Amino acid sequence: MQLTRIEKENEGAFAHLCPDEMLFNENLLRFGVIDDDEPACVCVTGACENMGAILWIYTDPEKRGRGIGTYMMEQVAGFAEENGLEGIMVDFYSRDNDLDDFLSDAGFLVSYDHNYYHVPISEIVYSREMDLLPDPLKSDAPVFTLADPYGQMIFKETIKNHGLDPRIFAKISPELCAIYENPKGKKISGIFLSELDDGDLYVNYMISDESLQGLITVIKFLRDIIVSKDITNGEFIFSDRVGKAVSFIESITELDRVEDMTIPDRMQAVKLFV
Repeated sequence: MQLTRIEKENEGAFAHLCPDEMLFNENLLRFGVIDDDEPACVCVTGACENMGAILWIYTDPEKRGRGIGTYMMEQVAGFAEENGLEGIMVDFYSRDNDLDDFLSDAGFLVSYDHNYYHVPISEIVYSREMDLLPDPLKSDAPVFTLADPYGQMIFKETIKNHGLDPRIFAKISPELCAIYENPKGKKISGIFLSELDDGDLYVNYMISDESLQGLITVIKFLRDIIVSKDITNGEFIFSDRVGKAVSFIESITELDRVEDMTIPDRMQAVKLFV
Protein backbone atom coordinates (compact mmCIF):
# COMPACT_ATOMS: atom_id res chain seq x y z
CA MET A 1 0.00 0.00 0.00
CA GLN A 2 1.11 3.54 -0.67
CA LEU A 3 0.20 6.97 0.71
CA THR A 4 -0.50 9.77 -1.74
CA ARG A 5 -1.52 13.40 -1.46
CA ILE A 6 -4.88 14.02 -3.07
CA GLU A 7 -4.61 16.92 -5.51
CA LYS A 8 -6.74 18.27 -8.30
CA GLU A 9 -5.19 15.81 -10.73
CA ASN A 10 -6.21 12.65 -8.86
CA GLU A 11 -9.12 13.65 -6.59
CA GLY A 12 -11.74 12.16 -8.91
CA ALA A 13 -10.41 8.65 -8.25
CA PHE A 14 -11.29 8.98 -4.56
CA ALA A 15 -14.76 10.50 -5.04
CA HIS A 16 -16.56 7.37 -3.85
CA LEU A 17 -14.75 7.48 -0.51
CA CYS A 18 -15.31 11.06 0.64
CA PRO A 19 -18.00 13.79 0.59
CA ASP A 20 -17.51 16.33 -2.19
CA GLU A 21 -17.34 19.33 0.17
CA MET A 22 -14.20 17.87 1.74
CA LEU A 23 -12.60 16.03 -1.16
CA PHE A 24 -12.67 19.03 -3.49
CA ASN A 25 -11.72 21.61 -0.84
CA GLU A 26 -8.17 22.70 -1.60
CA ASN A 27 -7.90 24.48 1.77
CA LEU A 28 -7.75 21.08 3.46
CA LEU A 29 -4.98 18.49 3.44
CA ARG A 30 -6.29 15.36 1.74
CA PHE A 31 -4.53 12.02 1.85
CA GLY A 32 -5.29 8.79 0.05
CA VAL A 33 -4.03 5.23 0.27
CA ILE A 34 -3.59 3.12 -2.83
CA ASP A 35 -3.80 -0.66 -2.31
CA ASP A 36 -3.53 -3.18 -5.13
CA ASP A 37 -3.47 -0.24 -7.56
CA GLU A 38 -6.91 0.95 -6.35
CA PRO A 39 -8.01 3.84 -4.10
CA ALA A 40 -8.65 2.28 -0.69
CA CYS A 41 -8.82 5.00 1.96
CA VAL A 42 -9.22 8.77 2.34
CA CYS A 43 -8.27 11.00 5.25
CA VAL A 44 -9.06 14.73 5.30
CA THR A 45 -7.33 16.93 7.85
CA GLY A 46 -7.42 20.52 9.02
CA ALA A 47 -5.83 22.38 11.90
CA CYS A 48 -6.94 24.19 15.01
CA GLU A 49 -4.23 26.31 16.60
CA ASN A 50 -1.32 23.89 17.24
CA MET A 51 -3.28 20.66 16.75
CA GLY A 52 -4.10 18.70 13.64
CA ALA A 53 -7.77 17.77 13.23
CA ILE A 54 -8.99 14.71 11.35
CA LEU A 55 -12.22 15.73 9.67
CA TRP A 56 -12.85 12.52 7.72
CA ILE A 57 -11.32 9.07 7.52
CA TYR A 58 -12.91 6.24 5.58
CA THR A 59 -11.72 2.92 4.21
CA ASP A 60 -13.44 1.10 1.35
CA PRO A 61 -15.56 -1.59 3.08
CA GLU A 62 -14.30 -4.23 0.64
CA LYS A 63 -10.71 -3.52 1.67
CA ARG A 64 -11.07 -3.45 5.44
CA GLY A 65 -9.19 -5.85 7.66
CA ARG A 66 -5.90 -5.29 5.82
CA GLY A 67 -4.49 -2.61 8.15
CA ILE A 68 -5.13 0.17 5.62
CA GLY A 69 -6.78 2.52 8.13
CA THR A 70 -4.00 1.94 10.65
CA TYR A 71 -1.39 2.65 7.99
CA MET A 72 -3.20 5.86 7.03
CA MET A 73 -3.39 7.04 10.63
CA GLU A 74 0.31 6.36 11.21
CA GLN A 75 1.27 8.29 8.08
CA VAL A 76 -0.97 11.27 8.89
CA ALA A 77 0.31 11.42 12.47
CA GLY A 78 3.89 11.33 11.22
CA PHE A 79 3.19 14.14 8.75
CA ALA A 80 1.60 16.28 11.50
CA GLU A 81 4.52 15.73 13.87
CA GLU A 82 7.09 16.50 11.19
CA ASN A 83 5.33 19.80 10.51
CA GLY A 84 5.53 20.99 14.11
CA LEU A 85 2.06 20.19 15.40
CA GLU A 86 1.71 19.03 19.00
CA GLY A 87 -0.81 16.28 18.26
CA ILE A 88 -3.93 15.31 16.36
CA MET A 89 -7.56 15.10 17.46
CA VAL A 90 -10.83 13.62 16.23
CA ASP A 91 -14.37 14.57 17.26
CA PHE A 92 -17.07 11.93 16.89
CA TYR A 93 -20.26 10.57 18.45
CA SER A 94 -20.10 7.94 21.19
CA ARG A 95 -22.43 5.63 19.26
CA ASP A 96 -19.67 5.08 16.66
CA ASN A 97 -18.17 2.11 18.50
CA ASP A 98 -16.01 0.97 15.59
CA LEU A 99 -14.24 4.32 15.40
CA ASP A 100 -13.87 4.39 19.18
CA ASP A 101 -12.07 1.02 19.12
CA PHE A 102 -9.99 1.97 16.09
CA LEU A 103 -8.74 5.20 17.67
CA SER A 104 -8.00 3.53 21.00
CA ASP A 105 -5.93 0.87 19.21
CA ALA A 106 -4.10 3.66 17.35
CA GLY A 107 -2.90 5.20 20.62
CA PHE A 108 -5.51 7.94 21.01
CA LEU A 109 -6.87 8.94 24.39
CA VAL A 110 -10.66 8.80 23.98
CA SER A 111 -12.93 10.70 26.34
CA TYR A 112 -16.24 12.51 26.51
CA ASP A 113 -16.06 16.05 25.18
CA HIS A 114 -18.43 18.40 26.99
CA ASN A 115 -17.39 21.46 25.01
CA TYR A 116 -20.17 21.24 22.43
CA TYR A 117 -23.60 22.75 22.96
CA HIS A 118 -26.91 22.82 21.10
CA VAL A 119 -30.14 24.79 21.15
CA PRO A 120 -33.09 24.73 18.69
CA ILE A 121 -32.71 27.35 15.95
CA SER A 122 -36.37 28.35 16.25
CA GLU A 123 -35.93 29.22 19.93
CA ILE A 124 -33.34 31.81 18.95
CA VAL A 125 -34.53 33.36 15.71
CA TYR A 126 -38.17 33.63 16.84
CA SER A 127 -37.44 34.60 20.42
CA ARG A 128 -38.92 37.71 21.99
CA GLU A 129 -35.43 38.72 23.11
CA MET A 130 -34.21 38.68 19.50
CA ASP A 131 -37.10 40.94 18.48
CA LEU A 132 -36.22 43.33 21.30
CA LEU A 133 -32.66 43.81 20.09
CA PRO A 134 -32.33 47.42 18.95
CA ASP A 135 -32.12 48.01 15.22
CA PRO A 136 -28.57 48.73 14.08
CA LEU A 137 -27.72 52.37 13.64
CA LYS A 138 -27.89 53.51 10.04
CA SER A 139 -24.48 53.30 8.48
CA ASP A 140 -22.87 53.53 5.09
CA ALA A 141 -21.02 50.30 5.87
CA PRO A 142 -23.09 47.34 4.62
CA VAL A 143 -22.94 43.71 5.71
CA PHE A 144 -21.36 41.23 3.33
CA THR A 145 -21.52 37.47 2.94
CA LEU A 146 -18.78 35.30 1.51
CA ALA A 147 -20.88 35.07 -1.65
CA ASP A 148 -19.79 38.69 -2.29
CA PRO A 149 -16.32 39.33 -3.79
CA TYR A 150 -15.73 42.22 -1.37
CA GLY A 151 -16.80 40.02 1.53
CA GLN A 152 -14.26 37.42 0.43
CA MET A 153 -11.54 40.07 0.36
CA ILE A 154 -12.40 41.29 3.88
CA PHE A 155 -12.53 37.69 5.06
CA LYS A 156 -9.01 36.93 3.79
CA GLU A 157 -7.65 40.12 5.37
CA THR A 158 -9.33 39.24 8.66
CA ILE A 159 -7.78 35.76 8.73
CA LYS A 160 -4.37 37.30 8.14
CA ASN A 161 -4.77 40.12 10.66
CA HIS A 162 -6.04 37.83 13.42
CA GLY A 163 -3.45 35.14 12.71
CA LEU A 164 -6.14 32.50 12.14
CA ASP A 165 -5.60 29.20 10.35
CA PRO A 166 -7.79 29.35 7.20
CA ARG A 167 -8.56 25.64 7.55
CA ILE A 168 -10.71 26.49 10.58
CA PHE A 169 -13.23 27.83 8.06
CA ALA A 170 -13.01 24.89 5.66
CA LYS A 171 -16.69 23.92 5.78
CA ILE A 172 -18.40 27.29 6.17
CA SER A 173 -21.44 28.07 4.02
CA PRO A 174 -20.73 31.30 2.07
CA GLU A 175 -24.31 32.59 2.22
CA LEU A 176 -24.54 31.93 5.96
CA CYS A 177 -21.72 34.22 6.97
CA ALA A 178 -22.07 37.88 7.90
CA ILE A 179 -19.18 40.35 7.88
CA TYR A 180 -19.62 43.93 9.07
CA GLU A 181 -16.85 46.46 8.48
CA ASN A 182 -16.77 49.24 11.05
CA PRO A 183 -16.40 52.44 8.98
CA LYS A 184 -14.50 54.26 11.73
CA GLY A 185 -11.69 51.90 12.56
CA LYS A 186 -11.97 49.33 9.78
CA LYS A 187 -12.46 46.67 12.44
CA ILE A 188 -14.54 43.63 11.64
CA SER A 189 -17.44 41.84 13.24
CA GLY A 190 -18.37 38.51 11.73
CA ILE A 191 -20.21 35.26 12.31
CA PHE A 192 -19.42 32.21 10.18
CA LEU A 193 -21.83 29.27 9.99
CA SER A 194 -21.73 25.83 8.42
CA GLU A 195 -24.95 24.17 7.30
CA LEU A 196 -24.78 20.49 8.25
CA ASP A 197 -26.47 17.64 6.39
CA ASP A 198 -29.16 17.17 9.04
CA GLY A 199 -30.32 20.80 8.94
CA ASP A 200 -28.27 21.93 11.92
CA LEU A 201 -26.12 25.07 11.81
CA TYR A 202 -22.64 24.92 13.28
CA VAL A 203 -21.31 28.23 14.59
CA ASN A 204 -17.81 27.91 13.17
CA TYR A 205 -16.28 31.17 14.36
CA MET A 206 -17.17 34.61 15.66
CA ILE A 207 -15.16 37.83 15.49
CA SER A 208 -16.18 41.03 17.25
CA ASP A 209 -15.10 44.62 16.73
CA GLU A 210 -16.10 45.11 20.41
CA SER A 211 -19.00 47.36 19.50
CA LEU A 212 -22.69 46.77 20.10
CA GLN A 213 -23.34 48.11 16.60
CA GLY A 214 -21.24 45.42 14.93
CA LEU A 215 -22.60 42.54 17.00
CA ILE A 216 -26.27 43.46 16.54
CA THR A 217 -25.78 44.11 12.83
CA VAL A 218 -24.36 40.66 12.02
CA ILE A 219 -26.75 38.81 14.35
CA LYS A 220 -29.90 40.36 12.88
CA PHE A 221 -28.56 40.06 9.33
CA LEU A 222 -28.00 36.32 9.77
CA ARG A 223 -31.34 35.89 11.53
CA ASP A 224 -33.09 37.33 8.46
CA ILE A 225 -31.19 34.98 6.12
CA ILE A 226 -31.95 31.91 8.22
CA VAL A 227 -35.65 32.77 8.36
CA SER A 228 -35.87 33.58 4.64
CA LYS A 229 -34.22 30.24 3.77
CA ASP A 230 -36.46 28.43 6.27
CA ILE A 231 -33.50 26.81 8.04
CA THR A 232 -35.28 26.78 11.37
CA ASN A 233 -36.08 23.14 12.11
CA GLY A 234 -32.61 22.08 13.24
CA GLU A 235 -30.30 23.20 16.00
CA PHE A 236 -27.45 25.63 16.47
CA ILE A 237 -24.27 23.76 17.43
CA PHE A 238 -21.57 25.67 19.34
CA SER A 239 -18.21 24.92 20.86
CA ASP A 240 -16.16 26.79 23.44
CA ARG A 241 -14.17 28.28 20.56
CA VAL A 242 -17.07 30.70 20.12
CA GLY A 243 -17.57 31.45 23.80
CA LYS A 244 -19.07 34.87 23.11
CA ALA A 245 -21.78 33.32 20.96
CA VAL A 246 -22.58 30.76 23.66
CA SER A 247 -22.78 33.55 26.24
CA PHE A 248 -25.18 35.47 23.97
CA ILE A 249 -27.42 32.41 23.65
CA GLU A 250 -27.38 31.95 27.42
CA SER A 251 -28.41 35.57 27.92
CA ILE A 252 -31.46 35.49 25.62
CA THR A 253 -32.67 31.99 26.54
CA GLU A 254 -31.77 31.90 30.26
CA LEU A 255 -30.32 28.43 29.61
CA ASP A 256 -27.15 27.22 31.27
CA ARG A 257 -24.59 25.89 28.81
CA VAL A 258 -23.50 22.99 31.04
CA GLU A 259 -26.85 21.91 32.47
CA ASP A 260 -29.14 22.65 29.50
CA MET A 261 -27.11 22.85 26.31
CA THR A 262 -24.31 20.29 26.46
CA ILE A 263 -24.28 17.60 23.78
CA PRO A 264 -23.86 14.51 25.99
CA ASP A 265 -22.71 11.89 23.52
CA ARG A 266 -19.93 13.85 21.88
CA MET A 267 -16.51 12.22 22.11
CA GLN A 268 -13.04 13.52 21.46
CA ALA A 269 -9.93 11.48 20.77
CA VAL A 270 -6.51 13.07 21.16
CA LYS A 271 -3.02 11.80 20.41
CA LEU A 272 -0.15 13.99 21.60
CA PHE A 273 3.39 13.75 20.25
CA VAL A 274 5.73 13.40 23.22
